Amino acid sequence: MSDITMEIGNVHIEGVIKIHSHDEAPTAEAEHAHIYAASMSGSTHVYVQDSDGNQTKISPHNQEGEWEYYCRNTKTGKHIKINMEKMIRKLEEITGETFIEIIES
Repeated sequence: MSDITMEIGNVHIEGVIKIHSHDEAPTAEAEHAHIYAASMSGSTHVYVQDSDGNQTKISPHNQEGEWEYYCRNTKTGKHIKINMEKMIRKLEEITGETFIEIIES
């Protein structure tokens, strides 16, 4: 990582951003949002948090490597986890359409 560019005003970064995992989500603040890393079930994931404290995982894969949606809603108190791959595969069975395309690299 020798070619690092960084500006502070309105933040401009080129290259890789490495975020260390924290034990707790940041404290919610009015007019601020956060991007942070946290560990869940032995893996570190990237999350975003809005000013209301709602947290959404944006590195969306579970322990099995399947795509999932996960969030914690501070207003409702709900934690929501949806296995998106499983849901779409079931939808494919029902409709006969293909929604997931596997692209081999």
